[in-house]
Amino acid sequence: MRTLFLVLFLVNVFLTLMLFSFWKTQKTHRGFKTWMLALLVTSCGYFLYMLGGSVPVLLSSTVGNLLIPLSIMMRLDSTRKYFLSKALSPIIYSALIPSAILFLYFTFSFDSVVIRGVIIGLLIVPSLLAASLIAIRFRELETWSLRYGFAAALFITALFWTAIIIRAIITPGDHSLSGPDPINPIFFTVTILMDIVATVFFLLLNMARSQTELRQSEEQYRNLADNLPDYIIVHDGEFILYANPAAARLIEPSRETLVGQSIYSFMTPASAEASRTFSKTTRNGASPSPLRELDIQLRDGTIRHCIVNTVAINDRGEPAFLSVITDITERKQAEDALRESEEKYRAFFLTSRDCIFITTLDGRWVDFNDAAVEMFGYDSRDDLLKTNLVLMYANPRDRDTQIEYVHEKGYSFEYPVDLKKKDGTIINALITSVARKDASGNTIGFLGSVRDITDLKRAEDNLRMLNNKLKLLSGITRHDMKNQLVALNAYIDLCMNAIDNPAELKEFITKELKIAEVLAEQIDFTEDYEDIGAKSSVWQNVSALVKRAGAALPLGDIRLEVTCCASLEVYADPLLEKVFYNLFDNSLHYGGENITSIRVTAHETDGNLHIIFEDNGSGISAEDKKDLFTKGFGKHTGLGLFLSREILSITGISISETGVRGKGARFEIAVPEGAFRFTDQ
Repeated sequence: MRTLFLVLFLVNVFLTLMLFSFWKTQKTHRGFKTWMLALLVTSCGYFLYMLGGSVPVLLSSTVGNLLIPLSIMMRLDSTRKYFLSKALSPIIYSALIPSAILFLYFTFSFDSVVIRGVIIGLLIVPSLLAASLIAIRFRELETWSLRYGFAAALFITALFWTAIIIRAIITPGDHSLSGPDPINPIFFTVTILMDIVATVFFLLLNMARSQTELRQSEEQYRNLADNLPDYIIVHDGEFILYANPAAARLIEPSRETLVGQSIYSFMTPASAEASRTFSKTTRNGASPSPLRELDIQLRDGTIRHCIVNTVAINDRGEPAFLSVITDITERKQAEDALRESEEKYRAFFLTSRDCIFITTLDGRWVDFNDAAVEMFGYDSRDDLLKTNLVLMYANPRDRDTQIEYVHEKGYSFEYPVDLKKKDGTIINALITSVARKDASGNTIGFLGSVRDITDLKRAEDNLRMLNNKLKLLSGITRHDMKNQLVALNAYIDLCMNAIDNPAELKEFITKELKIAEVLAEQIDFTEDYEDIGAKSSVWQNVSALVKRAGAALPLGDIRLEVTCCASLEVYADPLLEKVFYNLFDNSLHYGGENITSIRVTAHETDGNLHIIFEDNGSGISAEDKKDLFTKGFGKHTGLGLFLSREILSITGISISETGVRGKGARFEIAVPEGAFRFTDQ
């Protein structure tokens, strides 16, 4: 019997190695590895049988006998995994534990070969019958013959096991597997054959399923290729072996298939040459990049821009190429349009005289054009990048208001604000901007433009002032001068009647001279007023202006005290000196006999500059203060202070009288932030 067990051992080892080789080289399915391990366990059992008498009975008999039902249960497990995709419950395997205990008892305590055979049979036969039933009941028409052959091999093995057990029960004698029973060689021969048949059928079932899946996969991918919008072409480097409908519709709408046509017939010459080079290089064993651009020329001459991805494949045992061609004509046109748009934007960005900007939400610069550096008076881009935009608002609250406006409207169009240059100069600007948002819709900054309208606003103010000047000059020439001329004519008539009365005649002539003087002053005023705004405002030193204006009038014993900072400059109309001249003239005419000093000082308050011009004369009454700067008010021409107010208003400077009657006149000139500076700072 040792020889028979050796044959059984070698057959199972061979089957195990055969399955192992297949498992390593081919695709297998669930349960295949379990069947292979079951054969290995069977080999171990037969090996222990073969060593009977040379090793302890516990190994050769007990362990050997238990390994055989374990291997059969593993085959049931393998069958369930393959057909049902379900593993055998561990509870079934746990039946080996009480079986092992009973087997030990009926080996060492109460030796009974028959009972041991029954125990093993109760484990093996149900497992074989269950596996056979699973194979028969599984619905797969393509493999019915293989399934029935597999089930028959298992059923025959179960039938022989049943027959052996029944015979052992009813027939006395030594029925051990290693005993002299003549049925044993027949049983083991059948067992060997059924092991081989069942294993071969199981292997064929795996191969059949792989072929079915391969066929289904090919059909699936063929359907996928046939319905893809991309152009799928299989070729041998010269001629087309397969082309999906999308490719056929594009290249040859009049033909149902492109098979047999040259792969290069629909390419532009340059693309055809590049494709030939690719095919030749790939055949020579090189690995060029499979992704490249390809231009297809249609029958009507239209060029379609494509990207082709070509890989080497095996088609029915022959080397071939699979090319997946994606039409990118529309995308390329969109990219070209986008590139052209970006170039136009970049040209606009670089050449615009407006400041084009991109900022963060907190006012940090992200990008800006060169015009921004020039507009804000910075030395370089790096210099401007260090300055937060928030600090460049003349009134920081204006930025908060503008941001709220953009959040509410989604954009701002020519939003008016005042901004500061690096040297503190205020510029009038219009900001057009939109919010920059992230993928979640949150505002992360702004982009837009800043237009400097300072010169435009000055021009508008000058035009408005010129209109007012024209109205005023017209009023002076038509009204004031006409009144003076009427009075002059009246006195001339009176002189004609008073020729015989020298004293009365002298009085009339004196009044006529006074009228002529007033007319001359009015003509001088029109000349001065005409000059207001005619020239651009400039920075002027206050201390020097005051001293020049005072030197132009006969101050006599009146002491002039100028305590302004020597570096103080004011941005105003070039006629600013005329303002101080008029103030000096006003003090001389209306300060009274007790005036002894004139003092000019300056101080800053809340960002504004206040220039104080005061004397210690008789002062101005509260009643006169109401109309002090009105045209025509006063005992003289009534034009000097009016002219002064107009000159100062050119750059937003105001003037008021704040003195007390009896303590002297006090004129306060208020200069806004940005319209004054100290040259030594």
